[in-house]
Amino acid sequence: MNKKILLADDDQVLRDSIKEVIIQEGFEYIEAENGVQCLEKAESEKPDLILLDLAMPGLDGLSALKKLRGSNEWGANVPVILLTSLEPDDTINNYINQTNPSYYLVKSRTQPTEVIEKIKSVLKI
Repeated sequence: MNKKILLADDDQVLRDSIKEVIIQEGFEYIEAENGVQCLEKAESEKPDLILLDLAMPGLDGLSALKKLRGSNEWGANVPVILLTSLEPDDTINNYINQTNPSYYLVKSRTQPTEVIEKIKSVLKI
């Protein structure tokens, strides 16, 4: 398959659980602990899809996504699935409208297998 997935989340336990299912499905896995690392790894690795948490220390996910979308053609078009503990509010909805993520998933209501289903849907696998 050779599709690369970048997971940016400050929660090590979540990264480990998602990593396991991503690798089991045959995807290449890349991880970042914060928004700065996300942008660096996105630029250097050019993943096929980014899973992005919004609430991270330093550069948060919303800011990272906005920078990514404004960086270049690849960044403007790479599929992003928001995977976060934050419930959508007016501020988040405004960013969603500006940055066009593929899905908005709330961690407490989403199992790792559902994340894989969304990844496959976005990548048309």
